[in-house]
Amino acid sequence: MRLLPLLAISLALSGCQGEKSKQSANSEAQGQSGATQPGTSTAPAATPAAPDSAIAQLLDGAVNPRQQGIYPPRDDCGPVPGARAFREKLARAVLTKDVEAIVALSDGHVKLGFGGVDGRENLRKRLQDPAYLAEWKAVLGLGCAIDPGGQLVLPWHFAQELGVDDPYSAMLVTASEQPLLEQASPQGARLGTLSWDTVSLVDGLKPDAAYQQVRTRNGKTGFVETRALRSLLDYRLLATSRGSTWRVTAMVAGD
Repeated sequence: MRLLPLLAISLALSGCQGEKSKQSANSEAQGQSGATQPGTSTAPAATPAAPDSAIAQLLDGAVNPRQQGIYPPRDDCGPVPGARAFREKLARAVLTKDVEAIVALSDGHVKLGFGGVDGRENLRKRLQDPAYLAEWKAVLGLGCAIDPGGQLVLPWHFAQELGVDDPYSAMLVTASEQPLLEQASPQGARLGTLSWDTVSLVDGLKPDAAYQQVRTRNGKTGFVETRALRSLLDYRLLATSRGSTWRVTAMVAGD
């Protein structure tokens, strides 16, 4: 089953990026450059720079060299004009926790969920939560795909045919040679290893548990560390270009 159609509702966003978005961006820029009182500094607060090596590690660390498994992250966005530069800007903003830079790289009507609470102002508020900001970093580190409409899709696996029947119980093992254990303990007997493959939860997700019981593609049951699993319906990011300008149009989780 290909996951991307589950987000088809977001494709309508591409029609929302016209003049209204430009006006919104201009108004925001004007608001940020408002007048100051005499004697006060007009220089913005300095944001620590993220070294190029940190940006490259975030974007490429899980991609090059290619890891073992069926669905290791790939970067299919490299040949797309402007895509790499956009992702580097976004990675720099995320690594430095520069909320305003992330907002500026997002569309005025950026979709944030399925309840209608969208847009830049709501994004700015949500980015105050370190846990939410960490989700942006996680998404950036899992490769990049291009959908049939030319959008960037992160993580890469969200745009792929993963061969799962139930995406709600399916998880992706986000590691190579991850142990599949007989018991929910590091001392449990090793039944095998899993590398960037899909598994299904046996009895639902136990959010506070260190291990989850899963069933592998070939029907074997065992336990995998929770930290090595990612829901197929976890956060994903879409970005669309208008001319040479790329903007984030969706950052959503669930269905």
